[in-house]
Amino acid sequence: MREIKFRAWDWWRMLSDPKIWFLEWKYNYSINDELQSSDYIYMQYTCLKDKNGKEIYEGDIIKYKTNKIQHSLVQWISDWFKIVKVLSPTRTRTSTLWHFLTEYQCEVIWNIYENPDLLTNK
Repeated sequence: MREIKFRAWDWWRMLSDPKIWFLEWKYNYSINDELQSSDYIYMQYTCLKDKNGKEIYEGDIIKYKTNKIQHSLVQWISDWFKIVKVLSPTRTRTSTLWHFLTEYQCEVIWNIYENPDLLTNK
């Protein structure tokens, strides 16, 4: 069975599962109400880990090397966790996360909310 976990971005810090459930109890929200609230951005665990054993969540930025070191974003697209590679300001390419992890030595380096500038490949 797949482990379902979340973390949340509350506009200045990342909260892990126990803190999220504490907030739910403290403010007496149901999780569905909170998911639709603008107070938090929720990210689901992909059930996959990077080369160092770090859990990969939706919204993470991963680093990998093809012919050069690149960064890509993990997103939920069409019922799959995928890697979104920015080719140009108007073009992107996607690949399933599992396939990507088997092909490249990927490492989670940050997330889109704390450091979006990492997606600018140089």
